[in-house]
Amino acid sequence: MNFHDAAGIFLDDNKFFKFIWRVNALAIAAILVLAAVTLFWQFLGKDVFGPRHVTDVVNVDPADETIVELRSISIDGRVAGAKLFRVSLNTEQEYDLGFSSKGSKGSVLNTGFYDLNTGTIQWLFPTQDQLITHVETLFTSRHENASLLAQKPVALGHFVSFIDQDTSGDKRLSPSDEISVLAIGPDGQGAKRILSGLIRAPRVQPLGGGKAVLFFDTSEGQHSAIFDWDEGTLGAEFTIALP
Repeated sequence: MNFHDAAGIFLDDNKFFKFIWRVNALAIAAILVLAAVTLFWQFLGKDVFGPRHVTDVVNVDPADETIVELRSISIDGRVAGAKLFRVSLNTEQEYDLGFSSKGSKGSVLNTGFYDLNTGTIQWLFPTQDQLITHVETLFTSRHENASLLAQKPVALGHFVSFIDQDTSGDKRLSPSDEISVLAIGPDGQGAKRILSGLIRAPRVQPLGGGKAVLFFDTSEGQHSAIFDWDEGTLGAEFTIALP
């Protein structure tokens, strides 16, 4: 074998190894790209491009023709001391965001009271243009035969926190909007708006004697006021000052 033949074999082997290296490099690059794509989809892609679901949000954009809505009625429970059951009108929505879709679940549009004797429902609101964020029931005790063992809890009334205006301007009803509060009787009658402009639903603490104190937050700070069910009035509002 002369020098030129040996050099030719060496060059051929060199080309072969370069080809193997290139194939390996491409394979490694493909694996790295696939791993990067997988990580992107797991940690970011699903949120950006996949369907997103939220709670307590209602799309109220009249120009959005992509909204698909499913409504249903749920039974929340019996009203203590009455042959009534509180029910809710719920909505589930799906709507398009251009590059993905978004949906809402667990959103309550209305609450009502189902009468077992008549089979009818007395709805609190005449429309479905609001979002109910919380319902708090206040109880009293009913004495029977002057026996403590015969005391039974009775619903004295309900505090209903709701949103009926898009105050944030995002064409949604959501907890980012201002919250109002209704005080209603145990059967849903006698509704009266007692608070508005709240950041979140108030905390309710019974005081006895048909009264309850409400702690609530506004953009100005935290406040308190006492509601008297017998009088149907909200007492003086006090600001809880920072130390």
